[in-house]
Amino acid sequence: MTRITILNEKNDFFYDVQNEYFSISREEKKTDFTIDFTPEDLKCIDRIKETYKLASTNIKSIKLPPTSLLIFKGPSYFDGHAMRVRNQVYTFIDISAYSEYLKNKQFSFDVFFFHELVHGSHYSLNLEFSPENITQSDERYLYKTIVEGIAVYISSKIYSNKDYFWFNFIDSNLSSKWLSNMKKNHENDIFSLISNNFSEEQKINLLGMKEFSDEFIVNGRRAYYIGYKILTDYFSNKDPLEILKLKHNEILEAIS
Repeated sequence: MTRITILNEKNDFFYDVQNEYFSISREEKKTDFTIDFTPEDLKCIDRIKETYKLASTNIKSIKLPPTSLLIFKGPSYFDGHAMRVRNQVYTFIDISAYSEYLKNKQFSFDVFFFHELVHGSHYSLNLEFSPENITQSDERYLYKTIVEGIAVYISSKIYSNKDYFWFNFIDSNLSSKWLSNMKKNHENDIFSLISNNFSEEQKINLLGMKEFSDEFIVNGRRAYYIGYKILTDYFSNKDPLEILKLKHNEILEAIS
């Protein structure tokens, strides 16, 4: 049974979630979670609850296990993702980041939310890819690329007419430039993943970008396309449930 938990009380569970969040983020802990919600935060929470219910329905429609939801106000190292707390997988949303998205009238909340719920389903079915198991791995960049690629690929099956790479966070012209750039360079990117040979710049561009400007956007978030391309090229004959159960070695053998 899925449920929504809002971290609005500093109890033991609150601190367990916070500790796990900082553990998987690999970021220096600069700002703790807070329970000081503004009226705008509360509106944001209402929107999150509404979108979660719709996205969960789509998750169930393709026979994936839905996960419960954690809502908290953190430092927005992640806007959303999934993690294991007390042996249960939760999809989580940080309203510090999500509230900024509410200002963007074009943002595709439904696709974004579905993407994050896929992560939760993935980790529920496949411990190998769960964040606590890959954070310290020498191959974590390959693992993370597969994780994001799977979420994008399955999202593309439900939201084929929407922007399942950027969720309309950037304008369509810039998104098209990014996609064109990804198509030109993905083979070199896959080689770097297989050989586990990355420059510092490549590491930055794999899941993010150095700066949020057009120049850097078109080279950033490469894992989302690389992972998606791996799934479309090698595993398009599998249904979503089978894809979430794929082992790291199966994927590595296919692309090597």
